[in-house]
Amino acid sequence: MPTFLMNCGDLMAERKNSGTETATSGRSETALALQAILAFIARYRLATFDSLRQLPPFKTVDPGWLRRVLSIACQRDLMFSAPLHRNLRYWAFTKKGARLNGIPEDRSGPLSEVAKLHAYSMLLFCTESGVHRTRLISRDFRQPLLLPLYRPGMPGTYYLSPEPSASLGLARLDGGLQGRWDRILHNVARDCQQHVESQAFAPFVESHRLEITIVTVLPEKADQLRHAVEDHADDFSLPVRIECFPALLPLVSNRNIKKSFL
Repeated sequence: MPTFLMNCGDLMAERKNSGTETATSGRSETALALQAILAFIARYRLATFDSLRQLPPFKTVDPGWLRRVLSIACQRDLMFSAPLHRNLRYWAFTKKGARLNGIPEDRSGPLSEVAKLHAYSMLLFCTESGVHRTRLISRDFRQPLLLPLYRPGMPGTYYLSPEPSASLGLARLDGGLQGRWDRILHNVARDCQQHVESQAFAPFVESHRLEITIVTVLPEKADQLRHAVEDHADDFSLPVRIECFPALLPLVSNRNIKKSFL
């Protein structure tokens, strides 16, 4: 899948150079680093420091440089930082940053508790599950392979798994710590049926490259769901995966979030 880097144009900022670096190469490195950060936030809506550390410009360098690049972006009013929960911060677009990167302005600014839960769950699922997946955004559906799939109002939780399978998937968040598994499975079975009946998704269905994933919080709930999926396998016309991320617990535990299947 191609990588969509944002045009940062006048965002080049001079990095403090080591003895052998020129000012020009320093600006170029910083511009590329800014592009990578902006593209990441455009795709996942928010970023954490640890998630940005996985990006190629920052994997093998001093974490202090990432902090300096983030500071540059904030000083230029491209993004801001705010608490994700009590022990973790996130970075997201300001209105200016969204506008320059082709993102609607209503997708900028501080995120609600529910929006943080949605965005962070997709971020963890795509980058922290041992398989690096790519969350698909609207511009991805302009590509020839995906163009037939686009429809207004489609969920923002489709993802693409890496080669060689290049499987397409739809992630659903189970925001409840306990709750009824039968209701969750009913919704997933409906998702499966709708995709199987869609002509647009037929190439993925027929080549066994379409799946549904339930993203949940607690390992105990994940085990319960896995057993339930196995016991009711005939209800699902597509593969169903279960992924568990306890790091979501501080957000799900927030009393301002209504626990539900999203």
